[in-house]
Amino acid sequence: VNYVETMPQIDPVPLLLNDDDSQVLDLLCTKSKNWSYEKEWRSIHEVAGTKYSYDRETLTGIYFGPNIDESVIDIICTLMVCQNPYVKFYRGTKSEKEFKVTFQKFEYLPNFIAEQIRKERDNKS
Repeated sequence: VNYVETMPQIDPVPLLLNDDDSQVLDLLCTKSKNWSYEKEWRSIHEVAGTKYSYDRETLTGIYFGPNIDESVIDIICTLMVCQNPYVKFYRGTKSEKEFKVTFQKFEYLPNFIAEQIRKERDNKS
């Protein structure tokens, strides 16, 4: 991600006439300099269905914003727990006094594993 002071401007003429989407890609990879502490990476595929791979150790954390739907967190965490034991999860909360989001680490236990643990516990009783 490119962190900048001012919002990039798009000239629609090359976009419409030349089938040049580079401006849109630049826009998708641009954020305010205020977010530079994130050191965010984005992966954008030009062809639908393109597979992307990475060394599992390189993805160390997933940060969920304060407005994300709980079901989306569940889906992403379930997939990641099965595929990447290195990843940590963080949930964002809006500050009540500042224009700020703070992140708290959380542990995720997929439903199917929790159910298995409950069954094993019940069988021991």
